[in-house]
Amino acid sequence: MKTATKSLAHDQHLSQALAAATALARLQHLATSIRCAPADLSSDGGRSIDILRVLDVMRARGYRIEPPVIAKAQPQPQHTVWLLDVVVPSGAGVRLAVPLPRVPA
Repeated sequence: MKTATKSLAHDQHLSQALAAATALARLQHLATSIRCAPADLSSDGGRSIDILRVLDVMRARGYRIEPPVIAKAQPQPQHTVWLLDVVVPSGAGVRLAVPLPRVPA
């Protein structure tokens, strides 16, 4: 029985390490893609992407970020989806959907 418990704890540790490595790789890839330091896009010491920091970098580069609007369709009960309209200096734009954990009322 101890072997199963030890194996489960070991698997959980490996899973957490894999998730942390994936988050770090995504952060580094994004930072390289937009030519900035990973710390500019992160609020946890450069371990994962912080969407608010990404938006700050975009604003500093001349992008117009419209105020967020809550999406009409909410497909997951544990998240609230917010819509952000982003317009680049040339005038082209895109709408981003950002799911954030739902906070109980």
